[in-house]
Amino acid sequence: MTPTGSHDNPDFRWDDNPDEKYRIQWDLGIKDIRSLHGIVTYAINTWPGYPARPVEEQQYLFHLKTQLHAMMLDYTYVQPDADR
Repeated sequence: MTPTGSHDNPDFRWDDNPDEKYRIQWDLGIKDIRSLHGIVTYAINTWPGYPARPVEEQQYLFHLKTQLHAMMLDYTYVQPDADR
């Protein structure tokens, strides 16, 4: 699905949200990251679409999936033999 709606603006930034001032640090292992990646992927694939859900939600899911994928790639780079 291609996101559409009010935040098609390329200048939109997630960190412009005032709630971003509140930060939480969470320590996760690679299995947790992989599980979350699968859950987010499922959420993207089953996202009901706009207007049933806000388009920003889908955009955030894509953002989160990219971040989780980057973590998995980093793990593979840092621990190349870990999955063998």
